[in-house]
Amino acid sequence: FKCPHCGHSMPRDWNGALGIFLKALRDTACVDGSAVTLL
Repeated sequence: FKCPHCGHSMPRDWNGALGIFLKALRDTACVDGSAVTLL
């Protein structure tokens, strides 16, 4: 992955792992008022 704005690049494996990590956080998070808690 290479950012078109700043030119920062990230190895493919890290980009994939980050995507999986963020999806897992999104799928297991509960929004309670203004706070986000993990189950």
